[in-house]
Amino acid sequence: RRVLFRSGEAIGVRDIGGYLEQEKRILLGTGKEPASATVIVRGDGRVETGQVQELIKICQEKGFERFVLRAQYDETR
Repeated sequence: RRVLFRSGEAIGVRDIGGYLEQEKRILLGTGKEPASATVIVRGDGRVETGQVQELIKICQEKGFERFVLRAQYDETR
């Protein structure tokens, strides 16, 4: 199970916490709170709902509160 995050680099859902901590430090360094950032979650038909929920939970644990969910549909299937 993988999540695409940051320039197409594949990162496991359970490993995303370290990357979120880095983003949080960057935001705090510029005087912004993680809660003010919008996390865009993109997925297609191969992504299980549980994975999206797990990702959002991890984000919330790191202080991120705003999310935009984007689904992608492949019409050629």
